[in-house]
Amino acid sequence: MGACRFVKQEVPARLILAGACLVLLFWAAVPVRAQSPGAFEFRDTLAAQSTLSIELGRWSDAERATVRLLLKRIGKRAPGLLARALAAGPVSLYRTAEDSPDHPAAAWARRRHEASLIVTDDFFRTGFANGLGVEYRDWLFVHEMAHLADPVGTLGRSADWRAIVGPRIARITQTLAGDGLSLRDAMFQYRDAPARAQGLPSVYAAISLHEALAESAAAVFFAREIAAGFTVPDDVAGFVGARLFAPASEAEARKVRAYRQAALARRNGDLQRAADLLDRVLSEMPGFTMGYYLRGYVRAAQGDLPGAGADWRAARARLPESDARLRAELQAGLDWIAAQ
Repeated sequence: MGACRFVKQEVPARLILAGACLVLLFWAAVPVRAQSPGAFEFRDTLAAQSTLSIELGRWSDAERATVRLLLKRIGKRAPGLLARALAAGPVSLYRTAEDSPDHPAAAWARRRHEASLIVTDDFFRTGFANGLGVEYRDWLFVHEMAHLADPVGTLGRSADWRAIVGPRIARITQTLAGDGLSLRDAMFQYRDAPARAQGLPSVYAAISLHEALAESAAAVFFAREIAAGFTVPDDVAGFVGARLFAPASEAEARKVRAYRQAALARRNGDLQRAADLLDRVLSEMPGFTMGYYLRGYVRAAQGDLPGAGADWRAARARLPESDARLRAELQAGLDWIAAQ
């Protein structure tokens, strides 16, 4: 009887706790998919045709579970963001001990020529919140997912987004210049107040239209967790919710697939296939900035310098001033053609 009383009184509480743990482990172990042609794939080796040049590490079970939980959190609160990231195909998830080749970061995305998310050792160090009181790792993950969801910059370069954040970025830059600071200086000094006064969550958002979109996506996603003192403006939240957090159309997905296939064909030396793919997508979508950018390189490799120049001028005309690096690259290409 004593044993029976123990079972009756004590085991249910333990079973509840054990059951909860099993549910959590099952939730973390289920493969992450969305209504899309692709899925998020944990990889210990580079995917075929990847252009990454990093030393990969192996995923531990705990690390996989952490990333799956983050993906499921996004899938619950912003499923369209995941669907948009996967619209053109699978996303490779890589583990490395190396820093980003561009700047130190715990995670970064490769989105234009391939879809991949790379995370480092620092990504799994917890307990560090950003200036808005949100766990840094969680914020960064949504930020990079936003980049993957706009792989060729269609939303980030759109006239609507430019109208919303372009003036804000200009005012932030002007305020910092009045204090004798560049954007880079302000970033390393965490001088975010001028950005937040203009409705952007960090000074990093003022680096470009694309970073403004990714940072704003994180701010909208974590609006309930953000500490008092910052609210995402309605126009910013409206654009993010209606455009970035909505699944991509088939036309958008087709555009991205064509770009990636053309980039791969160019790398493999199949210039005619690359040209055919880009001709087709540009005939359907003549406003596709990055299509002109890439076709210019294909035409230059084919010896069609007038055609390359026409494409690069078309791409440059569509790029906002804030895309300084791409604009400079295109101008260098045009200067090279003029010198031939």
